[in-house]
Amino acid sequence: MPELLLELLQELELIGIDNEEIYDTVCREKMGDPIWGLFICPVTEYKWADDFGLYSDIENQRVKQVLQTYIDNANRIVSNSLTNFHQRLAAFQDESVETESRSLFDEFFGWANPDEFDAGGKWFGVKKRNNILDEDKIEEESIDLCPIPPGQLSLFNLDRYLELYPIPEGQLSLFDDLKQ
Repeated sequence: MPELLLELLQELELIGIDNEEIYDTVCREKMGDPIWGLFICPVTEYKWADDFGLYSDIENQRVKQVLQTYIDNANRIVSNSLTNFHQRLAAFQDESVETESRSLFDEFFGWANPDEFDAGGKWFGVKKRNNILDEDKIEEESIDLCPIPPGQLSLFNLDRYLELYPIPEGQLSLFDDLKQ
């Protein structure tokens, strides 16, 4: 698996030589969607996009081919060995894999905290206050991000998540510090 991840990162670096936008948030989010929806937490109804945020249609197709190759090979390799969400996420977020220029997965895809998800990919990122005066009593509200509806949400895109699902006033959030 590490060799396969290294090949993916090297190919994306090559694309990035003439396409610096590959390091932009838009590209990161769009490239993360198929990794998430077809490998980390696969869904059968996932539909590939043709636009990954690069300025050139040819380069977008090149990114798509690189991602498809990685996902197809990764799924073949791990079909019987990595059977749950956390195992697949760890295989993809392998920090020991870096290119010669020291690029890691997170430069192209961002990072997700595995402790915020259960084994099925359910995210525990929002904590809701009870309608009780005792604010010390907090119930957790889990949000099922697995499977992700195609074209809606990326693990690597918390800003977009907060746009789609704003945190109602009166709720505690892991993002409170970021919003201030």
